[in-house]
This record gives sequence, structure tokens and C-alpha cells, in this order.
Amino acid sequence: NNDSETGSYQALSYLKSLGHTDIGYITSRQPYGTFHDRRDYFLQMMRRLDIPQKDEYMYNLDYFREDLQLEFREQLEHRDSLPTAFITGNDIIGAAVFSALIQKGYRIPEDISIIGFDDSAAARMPSPQLTTVHVNLKRFGELAIERLLQMMEDHTGEILKIATGTTLTIRGTTAPPRR
Repeated sequence: NNDSETGSYQALSYLKSLGHTDIGYITSRQPYGTFHDRRDYFLQMMRRLDIPQKDEYMYNLDYFREDLQLEFREQLEHRDSLPTAFITGNDIIGAAVFSALIQKGYRIPEDISIIGFDDSAAARMPSPQLTTVHVNLKRFGELAIERLLQMMEDHTGEILKIATGTTLTIRGTTAPPRR
């Protein structure tokens, strides 16, 4: 069990408990960092929780583009419908999606709920602040350094997957879907 898997489960379980069944996912098109794993775990947890997955609710953005908001707004033009909630690959994408939806006239969370990932400073930028999956990045960094020192001492190249645990930090961007 890892942080991306646990975090996806927590976010989706919470949205399902609020009554959401149309849930989308927005991530980076670049296979950078944890984006690929998080997308895969999102899809796995959708199946595990018996939430129908629709391809039209999956978005891939150019993470290194300067204006993520603009790219998301452009992609919205080519979609027929929106889900009632989005989970995003990280808080930076979540904040960009928040801004894009507000610019398009949507109200957050009344019209659409958004959950970010990482509980970074970006989650506290929008108003209301992003509901997000908190990942203990400080502890993760400490463990990574300990492991690196151990590998140097033991002359081993063994790879370990480290999970530090996640918690869902509920803020102002989630609510039951409108009926």
C-alpha cells in the first residue's frame, strides 16, 4: 500500500460519501514525479469503489506550460459535459482548475467539487482553500536521505518503496453534488 493508492482511496471514498458518482481526474501529460502512479491508482480505486469511470472526464495537461488555467479552459471547450467533482494530480493543478472553472462562471464547491493532492502551499491559495490529500513530504524527505546514506554505506542498489501515510484535509472545495 502506498501514499498515492491510499490517498486516491480516501479522496474517492469521501466524494462517494457526499453523493458524487461523476468524478473526473486531471493530471500532467508528462510522466513526471508521481503523476503516472496517481492516475493509475485513481482508476484502480474507481473500480474498487464501484464508481463508473468515463474517459471524457479524464484530462491531461501540459504541466510545464506557463498557463495551466488557459489550457484547461481550452480543453473544456471540446467536452460535452462536466463531472460533479474532480481529483487532481497535485495542488498546483487543483488551483489552476479552480481558477479556470471560476473564470467560466462555475461556483466551487456548489457546482463542482475539487480535491488536490500533496497539501502544498498551492492548496491554500484559492478561496475557499482546496480540500487535498495531505502527504507527509517532510518525513518522506527524511526517510529518503536515511535510505541514501544506508545505500552508500552498504554499497547496495536495493530500491525500497516508502509510504509515509496520507490524510484527507477537508477544506472548502468539496460539497454534495447539486441535485
